[in-house]
Amino acid sequence: MITDHKEIERFEKEFNRKEPLTMDQKFIILDSLYEHARLLGHFSDLDLLDGLDDEVELARKLNINVSIHSR
Repeated sequence: MITDHKEIERFEKEFNRKEPLTMDQKFIILDSLYEHARLLGHFSDLDLLDGLDDEVELARKLNINVSIHSR
């Protein structure tokens, strides 16, 4: 069990200084974390822009109504 968090932070800083990651290693970690999050359901395969036109149109209508009533 970790009891001294400051000691862990010092170890991590020193380790990162002595053993820096290459850009390829960083991308491998990033891809792995993204895949893990996607498998957990935090990202979907759905098209993120699907339905955006409807939301933009609604926002424009709401903003027009607000600007008319605020005058």
